[in-house]
Amino acid sequence: MKKLSILLALMLAISPITGYAAPETNNQANEQPSQEQSNTVENIENSNQPNAAVQPPVSKKQVKQIFSEAEEYEPGELVISFASTASEEKKQEILKQYDLTVESTLLNGNYILASTPRGDSIQEIAKELVQYKEIAYVQPNTKVKKSFVSQEPYYYKQWYLPKIEAPKAWDVTKGSSDVVVAVVDGGAQKDHPDLKNSIVSPIDMVTGSSDYIADNHGTHVAGIIAAAFNKYGTAGIAPNTKIMPINVFDGEYAETFTIAAAIEYAVKNGADIINLSFGDYAYDYVEDNIIQYAVKNGVVVIAAAGNEDTDLEFYPAAYANVIAVSATDRYDNVTYFSNYGKYVDVSAPGEGIMSTIAGSRYAVMDGTSMAAPVVSGIAALILAKNPFTTVGEVQTILKKSSVDYGNRGWDMFYGSGRVSAYKALTLTGSPISNFKSPSSFTITGKNRISVSFTAPKNTNLSVQIQNANGKVVKTLLSNKAWNGGQATVYWNGSLDNGSYATNGQYKFVVSFTSNKGNFRTYKTIPVKNTMPATVSAPAVTYYSPVAQSKLSLPINVSKPAKLTAQVVNAQNKLVKSIWSNASVSAGSRTFTWDGKNGNGKYMVDGTYKVIFTAVDANKAKSTTSASIVVDREAPALSVAAEPAVFVADGTNTSIARFNVREPAYVTVKVVSNQGENVRTLANNQLFSPSTYSLKWDGKNSSNVDVAVGNYQYVVECKDRAGNITTKATSFFALQR
Repeated sequence: MKKLSILLALMLAISPITGYAAPETNNQANEQPSQEQSNTVENIENSNQPNAAVQPPVSKKQVKQIFSEAEEYEPGELVISFASTASEEKKQEILKQYDLTVESTLLNGNYILASTPRGDSIQEIAKELVQYKEIAYVQPNTKVKKSFVSQEPYYYKQWYLPKIEAPKAWDVTKGSSDVVVAVVDGGAQKDHPDLKNSIVSPIDMVTGSSDYIADNHGTHVAGIIAAAFNKYGTAGIAPNTKIMPINVFDGEYAETFTIAAAIEYAVKNGADIINLSFGDYAYDYVEDNIIQYAVKNGVVVIAAAGNEDTDLEFYPAAYANVIAVSATDRYDNVTYFSNYGKYVDVSAPGEGIMSTIAGSRYAVMDGTSMAAPVVSGIAALILAKNPFTTVGEVQTILKKSSVDYGNRGWDMFYGSGRVSAYKALTLTGSPISNFKSPSSFTITGKNRISVSFTAPKNTNLSVQIQNANGKVVKTLLSNKAWNGGQATVYWNGSLDNGSYATNGQYKFVVSFTSNKGNFRTYKTIPVKNTMPATVSAPAVTYYSPVAQSKLSLPINVSKPAKLTAQVVNAQNKLVKSIWSNASVSAGSRTFTWDGKNGNGKYMVDGTYKVIFTAVDANKAKSTTSASIVVDREAPALSVAAEPAVFVADGTNTSIARFNVREPAYVTVKVVSNQGENVRTLANNQLFSPSTYSLKWDGKNSSNVDVAVGNYQYVVECKDRAGNITTKATSFFALQR
């Protein structure tokens, strides 16, 4: 079977580098973009994931052609694809008939790697297997070989970073630790100084272990994507990105089934992007299917176009839904070695690329193997800015943001053009989109405005109003579970403190949280309040000068105003002026009155009113009144205990009986003749005027029997003004 010539990159200069620090840039936060009334428009869900039905280029019965296209394959191993209609019993029957042992499976057993002791006869076995209707396809387990392209030494500057406008992109985002790029390749060095803090879920697919020998090629690819900004070594395109290193090589070869297993592993372990810097000119049915499985699950797949200056279709780059990358040089010319053809999607720098290699070293390499991770790094930046960007949208952004070279529009050498990290981010939308709000809001007290936006599904939404100082003054939505689509919220100008917004600039802040991170965006609009200033207060308040020295009445002023507060009696005669044209700001405050008139004498019990008059800056006037009931009289209370002798045998109870003649807060306690409180039967509980009976079973607050002796009930009654009456019953005897 045919060798898969894996890509590219002969190291021209390998030496430690300590002088190249990551570029210093400012990582500016990219702000992404229940209530009085709210309305949620129908949820709108869009998948946008590309879908392709995978069809092999030749019939399953053309076994000779399938095997002839592979120069190298594993002797004694077959990759078998079963039809969806095949029963498990029939599968096992076929495998047993040909003495096939299952070595591994993919996608719930639809693809099987099987071995046979017959060795070189696997092609003959394949000819027989394809006769079964239960068999969809059979192919050998082909091998992939790494190869490198020679290059001049001493390229110690990362010229390609400014070429793709990476520094400008870093002003938007340096990537996210929530974005994971799987590097399916030789195993990247896990403890390389530029990579050690970025590694997640490493694995050697050949051995199944997380340990492997570090590989120059895989380490170089990983460093292009995510070398850290640590003032040491090289700079990755998306330095905050996580790398999932997956080794698929055993020596210089990798088998296609191992590669397919690696892709499945990447998908199941949370990869967002898969970089494939290798390939071959032979189509592989299983590899194609597993890539489409990855794409269907929302994973961006990026692959190198090949390095042999040919237009032959090169796989996996030529599979549907894979972003195929050709290589350019520092002058934006397609390199002499880069493949080209109808399958090329974009181009990227791939000559003289400085990056990390095994042994904690650095080197320059050439190849489309280096161009592909440049694109993977940009894709990682796109997903960092908006992790809800679909595979199809990432593909479109990469193509539309590319700088057009060669023939106008798409061509077989550059694809849609040479990629640009910064331009890609400018085309990447916010997770919160279609944000619409009015340009201004004039509050009348009878109107409202609406704000609408589209947010992703599986998120929790919050919408707040902030004033010019950044303080949250109104919450319209709080952590609302959202299933995707358009949302609309309304605001009538009121604030959480009960007042209305004053004139000024206000922000509508929309934010959401999800397992992909936290995001926010906002719009600022000018607000004008034309409402008159108003005062809100409790309708009735009870006050006893005996119980408390001052009445404290909470009020709220809707906007800045000149405020007058006067206490009048039942005949509307002025008792006392508290405020006279006092300048007050909007919000909550406390009105106090000591119960005295203007001459310093206490007023008699009765009902009084405090009249609030507010005049705003526009001379608009409003009046509000609140009633104050002055009551010094303690509440009437009668109490009794029954029976005089209480036999606490577990069935009898003692009764505390009391009568209140006005609404009151009552506390009832059982007290021993030594003054010990043994049980509380009611604690500051509101009772309406009536007679009540509370039962006691002879147990204390810990539900333990009290000692034999004499007890009484102590009843405290507090009215709404705070006046208190306390009475105790006669002692009664508790016996057992």
